[in-house]
Amino acid sequence: MNRRTFLKSGASAIGGMALFSLPGRRQVIAYSGQVAETGFTIEVLTGDADKAVELLSGIIPGISASPIHFSEHILPGKYVGDLIFVNNNSLVNYRQRRDEISRKLAKISEQLRLPSNVTGPKLLVFSAGNNNIKPKAASLFIDNQLVERFELNDNIKEYIIKTNSGEMAMAIEDDSARILSSSCRHGTCVRTGPVRRAGQNIVCIPNRVRLSIEGYRRDGIDAVSQ
Repeated sequence: MNRRTFLKSGASAIGGMALFSLPGRRQVIAYSGQVAETGFTIEVLTGDADKAVELLSGIIPGISASPIHFSEHILPGKYVGDLIFVNNNSLVNYRQRRDEISRKLAKISEQLRLPSNVTGPKLLVFSAGNNNIKPKAASLFIDNQLVERFELNDNIKEYIIKTNSGEMAMAIEDDSARILSSSCRHGTCVRTGPVRRAGQNIVCIPNRVRLSIEGYRRDGIDAVSQ
């Protein structure tokens, strides 16, 4: 199945792997390889977008009832292609884990020959969230540690993020969060654009930064907490 068929067949109606949490009540929900009911983000930077969609469409359907959101970005220039999986507000090292989801992602990574150098690749982003989760905040993580949280109704034109690896700038506006600039060579975090749905993430591996949209259940109870 190529990516056009994937989208036409109803990507917004099929299930996905769960994968975000909300820091709030300090309740810890650790990733165990089992699927939760919140959302997920898988990003693939590859020179073979059709093959990536075909392989991933074999493991995404039926895992969750949440809608799948898909986007595709063309990136001019040379990059190091790879596959990223974010779950429960943690960047998952699926190549080292032995649970079923991790093993399948590791196999897909091997089939796509990732990581590898690619020229003019495409960035594919698959994400899903629980429709019962209302977006509320954007949480900033460095090295998987929460360092700041912003309300989505804040109006922040520019917030500077400094890490041991470099510097970035982010903004909060129009109930969304986005990366304005980054010292990383690839700049895929900037090209991702604004995120506003609970469960969406922007990841910058070189700077070890992740920006995650989180929320509350619509019944007023905190969503999954960290």
